[in-house]
Amino acid sequence: MIALPSAAVAHDRAVSGPITSTIHIDPEDSPVVGRPATIQLQLERGGKPFDLADCRCTLTIVKNKTPLTTITLKSPTEPSIWLAVVPFTFPTIDTYTLVLTGSPSSDPNAFSAFTLKTAFRVIRTYSNQPAATHDPDALSHKLHYVLPGAAALFLIYCLIF
Repeated sequence: MIALPSAAVAHDRAVSGPITSTIHIDPEDSPVVGRPATIQLQLERGGKPFDLADCRCTLTIVKNKTPLTTITLKSPTEPSIWLAVVPFTFPTIDTYTLVLTGSPSSDPNAFSAFTLKTAFRVIRTYSNQPAATHDPDALSHKLHYVLPGAAALFLIYCLIF
């Protein structure tokens, strides 16, 4: 399944047969270009938690149809609600696709091989501000704060003098 690209949102889900993935990206579901992000994954098979010991699972991060990295998923070393936690630093503002693939590690009849895809956009820059190209009305939004503030200051000035 491929989702239409959107800004990263909490708990994006993808389904392939009985396999369902839940993906969460920190920080704040909106990764920042040039800063470490954490991709957190949960898998279920038929509504039950999935065990990575039963799967040869990989996560590939793709940009413009070019794989940037492929990581073999392993369970976290510390207790976590997430099945796997993958650190990654997104290099540029762009649309990325997370491709999660899996096949049985020992019993070939345990489940069918699967591929899950989720597309999303990274739009925040290092300054923690959304990219200007994604908000053409940025100046008008700022004026909503500046104009009332200036009016309040003028009112205070008039009351004092």
